Amino acid sequence: QQTRDWFRCIGAEPMKKILLLMRQPFSQLQTAAYSVCGALASWRWGQEDMRSCPGFLEFLINSESVSGEELVYSRFEVISVLANSDTSQETLGAIFYTKIREQFSLGPYHVKARYVVEVENN
Repeated sequence: QQTRDWFRCIGAEPMKKILLLMRQPFSQLQTAAYSVCGALASWRWGQEDMRSCPGFLEFLINSESVSGEELVYSRFEVISVLANSDTSQETLGAIFYTKIREQFSLGPYHVKARYVVEVENN
């Protein structure tokens, strides 16, 4: 309860503020934001806050949202905590939990392949 109260002192919509930090082009801010999320992911209320923040879980699941070794591991740490939590299947819902487990099983460096087809003009 005390951790939750402290987190709420950040202000209105604290997860939205953390998501904004995760989207900044500065790796130190991003790493710090992922560290906070890793700590919050172990709490049921933290998972509920992640789910209720529009776009948060989609951003987290998108492996293309991070670059650089430190950020890849920071993001994967959050994925790991959520994938191994006893409460995340219930709090995140079946669809997001399945995607989190899939990301966890693929590992930190997996990126979906993109296909590009070039057509030559004659």
